[in-house]
Amino acid sequence: MFPVSAMPAWRAALTLVNPLTYAVDIMRRTVLAFQPGHSSQPLFDSVGWAGWPVPSAVAVAVVAAFCAVTLTVAVRRFSRTD
Repeated sequence: MFPVSAMPAWRAALTLVNPLTYAVDIMRRTVLAFQPGHSSQPLFDSVGWAGWPVPSAVAVAVVAAFCAVTLTVAVRRFSRTD
């Protein structure tokens, strides 16, 4: 909801670890890409690492990797019979 660039350094670091940040960024880019009258000036700062804007493909990969890891942990945890 708030731009990462406007956050204190400690909060920005925690935000960049959160995979939901990348999912929201992908949704923002998608919605604004199809907005009529979309200007070249963006309405928000895209998520970036050390000044490098994270491409959409990398953001999707971050979210997919998080989903794969958490799904693997959940399957292993719930497949055990005690």
